[in-house]
Formats: sequence, C-alpha cells, structure tokens
Amino acid sequence: MKKIIIITIIVFLACSAIAQTWNSISVVPGGERLSAVSFSDSLFGMVTTSRNKIFVTTDGGYHWTRSYYDSVNPTLELCDIRVFSHTYAITGGYQGIILTYNGTSWTSNPTGTIKRIWSIYMYNESIGYAAGDEGLFIKTIDGGASWIALPGFILKNIQCVSGSGPDHLKAVLGEGWAKAAGGIHPWFGYIFTSNDGGLTWSEEILPAHWVNAVAMVNDSSAIFCGTNYVDQSSLNGYPWIRFANGYSSTLYGQGHSIGAISMATPDLGFAVGANPIIKFCSGGMTLEVNPTSHGLNDVAAIADTLSTKDYSEKHLNAWAVGDSGTVLKYSETIVTVREPGSDPDFSGFVYPNPTTGIVQLMIPKEYKNVNITITNLTGMSIISRNVSSPGLITLDITAFSDGLYFTKLNVEYRDKSYYRYAKIVKHR
Repeated sequence: MKKIIIITIIVFLACSAIAQTWNSISVVPGGERLSAVSFSDSLFGMVTTSRNKIFVTTDGGYHWTRSYYDSVNPTLELCDIRVFSHTYAITGGYQGIILTYNGTSWTSNPTGTIKRIWSIYMYNESIGYAAGDEGLFIKTIDGGASWIALPGFILKNIQCVSGSGPDHLKAVLGEGWAKAAGGIHPWFGYIFTSNDGGLTWSEEILPAHWVNAVAMVNDSSAIFCGTNYVDQSSLNGYPWIRFANGYSSTLYGQGHSIGAISMATPDLGFAVGANPIIKFCSGGMTLEVNPTSHGLNDVAAIADTLSTKDYSEKHLNAWAVGDSGTVLKYSETIVTVREPGSDPDFSGFVYPNPTTGIVQLMIPKEYKNVNITITNLTGMSIISRNVSSPGLITLDITAFSDGLYFTKLNVEYRDKSYYRYAKIVKHR
C-alpha cells in the first residue's frame, strides 16, 4: 500500500515534504548585479547585468560567456530578457533600448522612446509588448524590429506586463502610492487588464499594498506578488496574492519583498525577492518558503515532460539570479506512474459548476472509503467529509464567499489509494 501512495501523490508532495534545495552553481564573470534571467530549455539561457552586458550559458548555468557589451554606454541597465531559442532572444532597458538576438549577434532596434523599459512580454517570436516609465506601452509584430506606441492608460511607471496570448494582458503599476492624490488609499496595488491587445484597459485594485510582478496563467487567471507596507516607513512583510475569480493574499515572513515570478507550468512556479524563494503548486494553493541570504532580482523556470503509456516524467529546472553575479539553481524530477483509473481530474463528476452554493459530486460505485476535502484559495479547509457509500453526494457551500475552491478526494479503488482533484467556482 505504501508504494502505491507514493506513486499516486508524488506530484502533490513535490510542493511539501520532499522539497528540493537551491544551490549556488556559479558567479557570472565580473560579479555585477544580475537584473534578469531567461532560459529556452534546460541548458540554454541568458542573463542581463546592471552594466549593459548579456551573458549566455549552454550548460544549464554552470559556465557563462559574454554575448553583448556596449562600451559606449556601459552604465545602461538591461532590465528584462526573454529567450525563445538558440536563435532568438530579446532584451530591453534604460533609454528605450531594445536588442534582438539572431543566434550570433545582437541588433539594436528603434523604439521611438528614450523612456526606461522595465518589462517585455513576447507571445511568440513575432508578437510582443514592452512597458516602462511614465505609462510607456509599445507593441511589435515583427519580433522587435519595429515598435508602435499604444494609447497610454496611466502616466505612472509600469513595472511588469504579462499575458496569456496576443490579446489578453495584465500590467502592474510600479508605484501604488502614486494614486494617493486621487483620494484612494496610498498603498493599494493597481492592476490593469486588457482583452484587446492593449488598445483599452480596465483597472482593478488589489487588497495588497504594493504589487511588483504579475504572471498570467490563462485568459482569466494570474498570480501577483508584492510588498506589504504598514505605513510609509515600516516594512511588514511580503504578501502572496492569487487571482482566479476572486483575490486572496497570504503574508509570509517579515522585512523583505517579492519582486519576480516565473511559471514552469500553469499550476507550478517560483517567486523571488530580497530574501525568500517561494515555490508554489496548484496555482498558488500550496506554497513552500525557502529563506536565502542572497538578494535575488529575477527567476526563470521551465518544465520538460517525457510521457509514455506507462508513466510521465517531468523535469523541473529553475534559476534565480541576483547581486554580485550570483546564480542559484533548482532541479527536480517528478515521476508519475499511470495506473488503471488513476486519472486525477475529477471535474467531470462535479455539477453544477459554476454553482450558486449547492454542488453535487457523483462518486463512482467502484470507489470505497472516500474522503472529500474542500479548501479555499488560502488552503484553509472549509469542508471535510467521509463517504462510506458511493453515489450522488450533495455539498452546500452557500455560506462561503464567492470565488474559486479546490476539491480533493482520497479514494480506494481495487484495493489501492488514489487522489482526485476538481475546481469549483461559486458565484451568486
């Protein structure tokens, strides 16, 4: 029985008890502050520095070679980079600089602005966006060779932009306090959403105080991170904020900020900051906080999956970069053995979904000793129930707030233990 349990829930445990460790694997030559990192696969990646340099690795980050340096403007910082393949990458930074890589050399491309570019989101190697100071928001449809300015939607700095496609975008206002003059609480974070490729935007206000980064996971959901200030001079900690048909935030630690997010899969990713490294699964439902002595500025995560008829093997790799040229690496292999009837998705057995409060679960008659647990976005259990007889089970979540809930079933099937998962959306 023990062997079966390990096999069937190993994906869940990957974010809890069997935590892997981050290792310092290299220092980029020169020891400068590393501002951004991106990898196209487990071996090929690039970092940018505060001194207008780009370094490349072909062995997963253990060794680095300088790929670009502008000796005429050595103090211009490159703030973000996206690596798609060995033959295409794009980076941007101070004075509106955009550089594109063709596999052998870098080309400087006109952007029509001298404003600092903070963030780049590329949907593919052709279509993408860049955002920055004083509401800068520009778009390319030719891989960065040329850019057009989109209508401004805010005059303050845009810290980060992310998307789930060429049209669905979210942008983060770099300084939430800037809205104080309008009579709104000075420390609220601001998110802007566009569903038409940046032509029009709607504004959201998060129940958090300072939002540094955003990562969209699909057309309607995103994960945010930031800093929670008690007042203008006191730093209290860093909240983790998850968005999916509603908001929730959780405070971890004290005295530090979370500044960057990278998603390896739609449900699994990492966030880094001045002190912590946070790994999250189930779209932020399960979190693991790893303190570190390194000041970290960016993180990149990728997952490669090998599937056969008998098992799937997921290779998870992540790199965090920071001050003094520091490069940290995380590696993990998650193996899931396929068993008859072991598909963990239980969504098709839950209805109505979305629901106004009453939800029914159809438990197959083959399942025995069923335990049902429903948790909210913060991971708190709101319902736990044992079911001795299969069939149609009715649950009532009317009293709980609208939003997204997670259902986990622990069942026995043919004398083996399995887990089943489903998401429930509740709204009135």
